[in-house]
Amino acid sequence: MLAAGITFAPVAKSVNAVVPELRAQGAETIVLLLHQGNDCADSDLKLLDPAIDVVIMGHGHKTYTCKGPPVASQAGEFGQHFTVVDLRIEVPSQALLSVVATNEDTTRDAADPLVEKLLESYAPAVSAAGDKVVGSISETLSLGVGVGGQVAAGLMVADAFLAATSGDAVVAFTNKGGVRDGLFYPKSGAETVDGQVTYAEIFNVTPFSNTVVTMTLT
Repeated sequence: MLAAGITFAPVAKSVNAVVPELRAQGAETIVLLLHQGNDCADSDLKLLDPAIDVVIMGHGHKTYTCKGPPVASQAGEFGQHFTVVDLRIEVPSQALLSVVATNEDTTRDAADPLVEKLLESYAPAVSAAGDKVVGSISETLSLGVGVGGQVAAGLMVADAFLAATSGDAVVAFTNKGGVRDGLFYPKSGAETVDGQVTYAEIFNVTPFSNTVVTMTLT
């Protein structure tokens, strides 16, 4: 149930409604960040106000660019690519002359010294928390799809959600896409015996700040 006063309108309709306001503030070039879209044929792109020049998309985890209008792009997933948007804007009129978007591969040929130094500064604190043993398992709980489409790691997460309600709920659900890793029985890292589960391992299963919600359904 939505809170009072909250509604969800079509994406293009909601975006287009703020274009006049942006224009009134003097915006000549409009870039839209949109967590939606799977390809250049996405219906919302066709419905956007022509005043929107660039759309940086997400959600679909695909890698593509669209010549437009509007010019749009999505840079895949897991940081494997990044989008370079080349905007040519006339001065002093601020008129947009051209826009080109390209996706580039992220290279990992050499570590960045500044990034490495930053990561090293956090290493002691991360190890102190991550290496702590917080539980145990008797077998591997993987992300593999088993009988009836069940995923062992997902069932564990749903069971944990159910337990967290202190008996107030009778069933729990979780989105498989939010379960990012399994728990593995053989010891590794800071574990001293098979079956130990560290905080770092359980964090990797659901590395989000999500919340558990209970509701009454018919």
